[in-house]
Amino acid sequence: VHGVELVRARTPGAIKKFIQAARYPIHKQKVETIGEGLRGWGSHKFAAWVWGVDEEQYLKIADAWPLNPDGELLFGAKIEDRIALAHAAETLSVPGLAFAEHGPRDMGFSYGHLEGRADPPVPPEVNAAGEKVLNLCKENGLYFLDNVLPSNVREKIDWGVMIGAGSNEEAASEGRNYTKRTMPWK
Repeated sequence: VHGVELVRARTPGAIKKFIQAARYPIHKQKVETIGEGLRGWGSHKFAAWVWGVDEEQYLKIADAWPLNPDGELLFGAKIEDRIALAHAAETLSVPGLAFAEHGPRDMGFSYGHLEGRADPPVPPEVNAAGEKVLNLCKENGLYFLDNVLPSNVREKIDWGVMIGAGSNEEAASEGRNYTKRTMPWK
């Protein structure tokens, strides 16, 4: 599985083009909404080798999940400024997305905060943006991504975070223990 995220996802049209550009035209789910895929023949050859699958298999799985249940590409939207937040309801309803986040550092920066805080305490409008994006994720069946620390990973999971970011092995371990994750992690 490979995840790709569009930062500064300001409009639904940008997300549609983002997903359309990564899809092959053989995949037909929701083409009436996002358009026919734009990836061309030949781009799959090296990618199949990298993924360790044959070319035919790659063509089948190199598509947006959960739009395509067999797809192994996760597309995300980073709603990280005031402009993106104003269009978030429409943007996060585009078929083909799997996750979203509110990008607290850049969100705060767009509100004029110079310190770029992602960890507590964050400004109230940044927290409100996170709440809005989280609720839109729930409405649209998307996973919510947010920064987690060892000290707040349990609280973040309870809040609704499904993808913990921050490159902190201690937080990841604590999160796996808290959720009783048994799947191998290597």
